[in-house]
Amino acid sequence: MVSYYPDVVGAKRQEMTFELILDRQKPLLNQVTFDPRTNQFSPAAIEDLGPSGVLRDSVFYLETKDNKPYTISINNGYKYVSVADNKQFVAHQADSGFI
Repeated sequence: MVSYYPDVVGAKRQEMTFELILDRQKPLLNQVTFDPRTNQFSPAAIEDLGPSGVLRDSVFYLETKDNKPYTISINNGYKYVSVADNKQFVAHQADSGFI
């Protein structure tokens, strides 16, 4: 539940209630084929055991920059530090494979 008080004098507290599904089950990838001649990676259908389903499927690899698979960004003006993976997403082919 989210509740807040409006800035208007005399206004009452307002609330919104959200129903959540917390799915902690990992989907299973039962079978994968890889063709070393073409570098095509073809996963079989993903089996989802949890109640929420799979939003999307994607394949990526981590690219190393400065001998690290992640990048650290520091912004002194806004006083924050960000750490991100160097993900390079692979395009999804028409035949459900990835090259």
